[in-house]
Amino acid sequence: MPYRYAWAFVLALFPLIGLAFWPNYFGKFDSAPLAFHVHGATAGLWLALLAWQAWSVHNGRSEAHRTTGLGVFVLLPTFVGGGLLVLQSMSQKYVGADPFYGLFGHRLGAIDTVAVIGVPLMVFLALKHRADARLHGGFMLGTAFFLLSPILGRLAPLLPPFAITGPETLYRFAWGVQAANTVALLVPLLLAWRDRRTAAPMLTTAAFMLAAIVGFEVSAASPTWIEAFKAVGALPALPLFAGGT
Repeated sequence: MPYRYAWAFVLALFPLIGLAFWPNYFGKFDSAPLAFHVHGATAGLWLALLAWQAWSVHNGRSEAHRTTGLGVFVLLPTFVGGGLLVLQSMSQKYVGADPFYGLFGHRLGAIDTVAVIGVPLMVFLALKHRADARLHGGFMLGTAFFLLSPILGRLAPLLPPFAITGPETLYRFAWGVQAANTVALLVPLLLAWRDRRTAAPMLTTAAFMLAAIVGFEVSAASPTWIEAFKAVGALPALPLFAGGT
């Protein structure tokens, strides 16, 4: 299997998640909307599953790896359904003229849409190539990069170039998001370059990260996307979740 220490990379994301999402989620846990809880729980469990799967297969736990891998058929559908609920929540805040989401809701929605499409496709490819350890492991690890980007994007304001000191510097949030997307693009490209024999998983991951970068910029000036984004907020939540699942 490739990426012997992938489990450590995935586990290292957990403290970063706590720091990145403390202001808007963990620090307001009791008042956070249900959509955030569903998305947060499934994303966290997904990363935990990735870490375990990577560790187990490299430590002779092949049977446990296969058995616990069946969890993908529960976690992946609910992750996608929860992602659509978060997209809906952002849409409603955008329409409701929330100061932050009024500026960035439709642009962040474009990134989330890439993830809602990209993560299931990556898992499908991982299962399709389950007989090839290098491809299977690469496609599964690639799903972590869809979560790396929002984590780094929310940590970016801690760095001076992206620091937000008031409403007049809120535009720097976009810089931080794109810097995070760029990191999430370059790392898979580096991994693909290091293992060029089976670079397809990381190149596929990088293609989705590039789509997120472009989507974040293009969505800001696309009336068609904005209308579609607003329409998501008007859909009933339960059918939206069920459809995504």
